[in-house]
Amino acid sequence: MIKKPKVLAFLIYYFVFTVLGIIFRGKINFIWMQLLFHFFCILIIILMLFKIRRKIFYVLSFLSSFVCFLFGTLFIIMICYGNSMAPNHYNKAILFFWQQDFKVERNDVVAVKYPENWDLDYQINFKRIIGVPGDEVRFEGNYILINGRKLWYWEGAYFGIIKGIEEGRIKEDYYYIKGDAHNSFDSNYIGLVHRSRILGKLLFIIHKGEKPAEEIPDLYKKPLLH
Repeated sequence: MIKKPKVLAFLIYYFVFTVLGIIFRGKINFIWMQLLFHFFCILIIILMLFKIRRKIFYVLSFLSSFVCFLFGTLFIIMICYGNSMAPNHYNKAILFFWQQDFKVERNDVVAVKYPENWDLDYQINFKRIIGVPGDEVRFEGNYILINGRKLWYWEGAYFGIIKGIEEGRIKEDYYYIKGDAHNSFDSNYIGLVHRSRILGKLLFIIHKGEKPAEEIPDLYKKPLLH
């Protein structure tokens, strides 16, 4: 017979974590934490049902909390959906990010939290840094020039871009992000992003993704840069 306090503690722990996962919908690292925690919860309840030794129960309880802590504070594991980062990363690529005390530099691949006013399936995505503080910025029609390189942008992103510009240069703590493919939802649409929205920096690639059966057209492979 399982003691009621143990069952109650388990249910409360499980319920609170699941609710937090719903609240933080779109935070990819938290979703992974939730999956890990579910796995450990199942193991623990099996041990309780079969009256496995208490020491194992406590070890697994500690281990589940420790693993969730690591993935909540140090690491982000992300799955890429779509080919916006092709040809470097394809659909369902799995990437491992570090999210503590990292320096953001040009060409870094970073995990970015998108503005809340955009109703997206995934509020966190990963893009490449192509514009950093101090870069010269000019506008020519529907193009923005970053250090002389021409890049198309959506006119609705104009105000989101100029808020991060001062005296013709990108302000401190603002960055221009871009997908490696042309058809990418990035700073061309949402404007410059603040450093506080950059959650992690790519450490290594776990899985490069599934390369499409058909060749991706050059239009989508190459950013519109000159």
